[in-house]
Amino acid sequence: MAVTKIWNVRSHLKQLIDYVGDLEKSSENCSEETLQALVEYGVDILKTEERLYVSTLQCDLDSAVSLMEQLNSRSSSMSETIAYHAYQSFKRGEVAPEAAHEIGVRLAQELWGNFPVVVSTHTNTGTIHNHFAFPATGFDMKRYHDCKETYRKIREVSDRLCREYGLSVIEKPREKGRHIGEIKAEQEGRATVRGLIRRDMDEAIKHCFTYPQFATTFQALGYTLEWRGKYLRIRPDESTRWFRMDKLGEGYTYEDVQRRLKENGINRSFTPYKTYTKREKPKGLVALYYHYCYLLGALPKEKPNNREAYAVIREDVKRARMYSEEAKLLGKYDIHTAEQLSSFTKNLSGKFVALAKERAALRNRLRRMHDSVEMQPIKNEISELSRQMAVLRREMRLCEDIALRSGAIEAVVNTIDVPDKDTPKKTQDKKKEERKV
Repeated sequence: MAVTKIWNVRSHLKQLIDYVGDLEKSSENCSEETLQALVEYGVDILKTEERLYVSTLQCDLDSAVSLMEQLNSRSSSMSETIAYHAYQSFKRGEVAPEAAHEIGVRLAQELWGNFPVVVSTHTNTGTIHNHFAFPATGFDMKRYHDCKETYRKIREVSDRLCREYGLSVIEKPREKGRHIGEIKAEQEGRATVRGLIRRDMDEAIKHCFTYPQFATTFQALGYTLEWRGKYLRIRPDESTRWFRMDKLGEGYTYEDVQRRLKENGINRSFTPYKTYTKREKPKGLVALYYHYCYLLGALPKEKPNNREAYAVIREDVKRARMYSEEAKLLGKYDIHTAEQLSSFTKNLSGKFVALAKERAALRNRLRRMHDSVEMQPIKNEISELSRQMAVLRREMRLCEDIALRSGAIEAVVNTIDVPDKDTPKKTQDKKKEERKV
């Protein structure tokens, strides 16, 4: 299973060749700028990585830099890219260094036969991987065009060579990974914009079996649909940002929506759209908390049926979820007074600071380590501390919001007019007295 990647290089051509060809000569002189530009997998490997195999195609290592600079100088292109740095990494423990280097040389010969190429195989990280360096201009004075098509070809050739050597291949590679913020939000149970869009799309699809019906229903939920060239994009009414449908994930592209609507039509499995669904009433402390929020005007007093109101409702749902979490927090830790809340918040803050110091110490220790096997337990411990800090941070935010709202809730409740049960009787007595007079 080989993973491939390629970067364009706009400076420091000599240091790129030194890095790929002979790291012993460049590890002391490599600048931080080069480290960031050429090595994007996040660790300082230039000081620890050792050379295992180095091969050159249509050049030799000593004159590779001057040859590449000469080829670039003959090009009339105005592009700032002077070279490319490619990468091929194999599954840990699956391939021998000799076979990996042989695969790398064959890959370079097939893909970049018209360029001078430096190929190097490294094993320092425990995962055998190849590095490739070649100029942006070939011997025929044509520039290398780095795009989705050329990268797809790199992947295809790499997979074919891996199959020839009996190595595993990623059969269904992901085109693009999700943002780490969205992944963490889903793990913590927090709503994301894309998640809300997918949820509302699912709800609209359930009630429709033609695309015009879906577009009308979906836009009534507070969205705008618009074609931008060949792409269909979505914008929530309360947002200024657009989201392409083909970037929402599997099952939410324009073609997927058409297919799901067609299945509804074939199976007649759609249900008529209802603007209002009665829900089970909350009980206990949650109900009381919602009542206070209702009195404060934080929750809507009625559910409107126009698209502008749905954007407001989504925000109200977010606030209601937060209020629910705050109520659960108060019940979980048995907090009844402002003094208890303040003490609990200080305790959380102290724990958070202690965990932050412990994590910082582990990170400093990690910077001085070079063995990936010894580093992994430290990384796992750092991840666990980060998870605990995230929980504490969330609880501190809830406590701050409770402290801010508790005064307002108390003030509003105290100003609410409570009907006097004896009012009718007092009124009758007053009328009798007036009659006697």
